[in-house]
Amino acid sequence: DKPLVCAVQGWAVGAGFTLTMMSDLCVVDETAHFMFPEAKIGLFGGITAGLVSRIPHKVAVEFLMLGDPLPAQRAYEVNAKAVTTSDEMLQTANGMKR
Repeated sequence: DKPLVCAVQGWAVGAGFTLTMMSDLCVVDETAHFMFPEAKIGLFGGITAGLVSRIPHKVAVEFLMLGDPLPAQRAYEVNAKAVTTSDEMLQTANGMKR
């Protein structure tokens, strides 16, 4: 009935990134970074393949194949709903649950 809204502060790595990816809406603060370090060693569990349908294809492939961090501003450019300050993040996320 309601969207699953995540609020990310700091690092969302591996499974933390996957949980964020599966949410409907994402709010990040300026310290947020996403990373899929498994890519650096060629390990891929499969569930993260869904990222390709959630953000632009080339961005998803780069993220999943290279394992480089994705900072908050870039996440906003490709799919996050908002970038906020740490103080405003939860209020912004809670405002989306109507």
